[in-house]
Amino acid sequence: MARLPSRPRAAPMPSFIPPMKAEPVDTLPRNKRNETIWGYEPKIDGHRLQILKNGNSIRIRTRNDRQPLIDVRAIAAHAARLAAPQAILDGEGAAVDASGRIRWDALDRRDAHIPVVFFAFDLLYLNGRSLLTEPLSQRQALLADVIAGSGLQRCTALPGTLAEITRVVKRMGLEGIVAKDQRSAYRPDRRTLEWQKKRFNLQQEFVIGGYRPNGNDRVDALIVGVYKDSALMFASKVRAGLDKTNRGPLRQALQPHEVARCPFGDLPTHQRRGKTSWDSGGVSAEEMHEIHWVRPRLLAEVKFLHWTESGRLRHPAFIRVRSDKPATEVVRET
Repeated sequence: MARLPSRPRAAPMPSFIPPMKAEPVDTLPRNKRNETIWGYEPKIDGHRLQILKNGNSIRIRTRNDRQPLIDVRAIAAHAARLAAPQAILDGEGAAVDASGRIRWDALDRRDAHIPVVFFAFDLLYLNGRSLLTEPLSQRQALLADVIAGSGLQRCTALPGTLAEITRVVKRMGLEGIVAKDQRSAYRPDRRTLEWQKKRFNLQQEFVIGGYRPNGNDRVDALIVGVYKDSALMFASKVRAGLDKTNRGPLRQALQPHEVARCPFGDLPTHQRRGKTSWDSGGVSAEEMHEIHWVRPRLLAEVKFLHWTESGRLRHPAFIRVRSDKPATEVVRET
């Protein structure tokens, strides 16, 4: 097993360690020539999880110290085989299909036949010793030994330059990159520039077919879609990107186009058990009455992470209104 340069201090095993967070940035830091200060890990599109093993006891907690809503039985079985009697691991739980693709849309469908895999990227506690003040490079060296043969996966820094890694991550359809200072200590419940993350987004125009109002003069969310076989099909509700500078003007632009009938050919959507359709990405029959429908004339330019298997947008955000293209020409581009 990898050795630490100094013996970490003895400490009772915590019941939970609030996770360290990465700072969102537009530009990731680069290593200078012959430097390896920054390691670049793929950003996994899943649920942040913490594994706590204490003898035969295996506990798995969310970033908010709650019981996960996703199926983690396979993760717990793998964690029981860790090569340490006591360990706390930080990582991400993600659904991975047979082709190796990470499938966010399958993650919270409990009946999905797609396994949830734990990608470990940090080791916070080991056999009675806190590792929080040790450098990341040392924690990850120990992590490799602890999870070897367990069935848990390790999320490691990718080889190559930042430009090369960016091309690979985009080609694989992953969410983004997390740059981590290899010298950094683990700082519970803090967001620092020692860890920086950047998401890669897609972008295209969508037809606005409705909106949910906020009061009498503002828009709370847009209902957008694309055309398929001459029918307008629902793609997403969009709230991110709407603020005090555009909610009012959007309401003024949309009100003259209001109609009584829903223009989407596939609404309402089916409501998933345990969630409202509004929260899970759709619009249920009960929620249809909240929406003000409009003629499909105006377009919204939207950035988003990717399309899900069910044809919904992941992490959509409004950019601006477009009116320089016929609505009927707006189709799914990717």
